[in-house]
Amino acid sequence: MQFFRTLTLRYRCPNSAKLIIALAAVALVVTACAAIVRPVPEAPETAEPADPAPYSERNRRDAMRPGSLYSELEAAIARWPEFAEAAASITFDDGTRDQYLVAAPVLERHDVRATFFLISHKMDRGVWVDQAGPRRLMSWREAARLADAGHEIGSHGATHVDLSRNDVNLELELDASRTQIERRLPGVTVRTLSWPYWRSTPEARKHASETGYIAARGGAAVPDQFRNLQETGTLNVPAMGLRPADPAEEWDELAAEAVANGGWMVYALHGLDNGSIPDMELGWEPIPDSELERIITRLQARDVWIAPFGEVAAYKQLREMARVHLEPLSYDRVRVSLRVDHDAEEIPPKLTVRLAAEGTLLVTRDEDNRGAEADLPAGSERSAVVSLRPNLDSVVIERRGR
Repeated sequence: MQFFRTLTLRYRCPNSAKLIIALAAVALVVTACAAIVRPVPEAPETAEPADPAPYSERNRRDAMRPGSLYSELEAAIARWPEFAEAAASITFDDGTRDQYLVAAPVLERHDVRATFFLISHKMDRGVWVDQAGPRRLMSWREAARLADAGHEIGSHGATHVDLSRNDVNLELELDASRTQIERRLPGVTVRTLSWPYWRSTPEARKHASETGYIAARGGAAVPDQFRNLQETGTLNVPAMGLRPADPAEEWDELAAEAVANGGWMVYALHGLDNGSIPDMELGWEPIPDSELERIITRLQARDVWIAPFGEVAAYKQLREMARVHLEPLSYDRVRVSLRVDHDAEEIPPKLTVRLAAEGTLLVTRDEDNRGAEADLPAGSERSAVVSLRPNLDSVVIERRGR
């Protein structure tokens, strides 16, 4: 206060200014005292969340110690879905009309889906002239009905030229063929092809692989030649060409060999005759429709997975790349998934996995992966079988007692 009294006397301020200065001085003194008596409280410190790492590490160690489900769980990917002993595909070349009129009803009666390889650039004309003369082809509308019924549509080249020749236009025969089929059959994706005359070259197979085909079918029409064929990957899968001159026992013996070896039996058919189809609508070397009935019946009597050519090829390829991934969650709980080292360009097929351990196993949906479409069993003693899409699905398996 003395400072302000001196200031006002020295400079002889007006009375109004003296009053303002005095009031300001009082306000400063009061504020300072208040700050001393009641200090402004600092904002409370925000509590840091407890570090979950120590608990997670303890939990992980507990889940991995001897006797835990993680340490005992055995997992195996099935060679074929549902652990079928073998696989089989029924395929038709050329797209002749008898395949739609005769083969399709037989397949429907037995609930079997097959693969139809079309000569794309002959379909609009409706007729293909081969060495034996003109053959009437199914229409695009009829091909669309086959696709709607669940059958696979593949390419048999644009013009049925021998693709083992050096002067062929691979862009036309493979690329344009696939484009034409997909344009005329909306919703159909062409992933497979059948080599005309069952012949190809390394260059043709390389071109097919680089342009989107996942598998291609070769083959032979003579049983002894078929036995000597060497598979060169999924771009030249051997197929047994069925002809009326070959005894049915030969086909049955080949199928039995495939089952015994856990292999993949691919049948290549052309014509199918029910006794009333005009000759012009019959495909090459037609067999009686009763023989197709017999083949399917015998396959279904065995533990054989029958599926379109592309589905079997996709399962086989993915099975060879996938690995089981186990993640311990607790002493008696494990998360199970399948991993592959690349991102799938489309929804991958489900692979069958068997899980086994002592005790009763219960499989439930993974709460962290609610969108997964895994097939879940109700649970069983010692083992459970699930179907998972690699890199997409996961399930949680829990042990209840031993």
